[in-house]
Amino acid sequence: NIVIADSFYPAFEQGEAFNGMVLVTCPGISTAARRWDDIELNLRAGRLKLPRRNTELTFAPFTAHQQRLVEAGGVMNTLLQKDGQ
Repeated sequence: NIVIADSFYPAFEQGEAFNGMVLVTCPGISTAARRWDDIELNLRAGRLKLPRRNTELTFAPFTAHQQRLVEAGGVMNTLLQKDGQ
């Protein structure tokens, strides 16, 4: 699951990221997107496209560490993989 918003409360962001939720802070998304819009998201490049609206927004690209957390499904899964469990 991915949640995209203009901003997140820091404690919420840390807790959800720990559990494997992908949170994308993308300034302007709340005014650019509408319900049912298709979204193309590139976490590594920091780009979000809304094809029907011919709009592209940028955000801070995910670091290699953030990308590993996403791929593993959260911090706990990352730790378990390192421990070999």
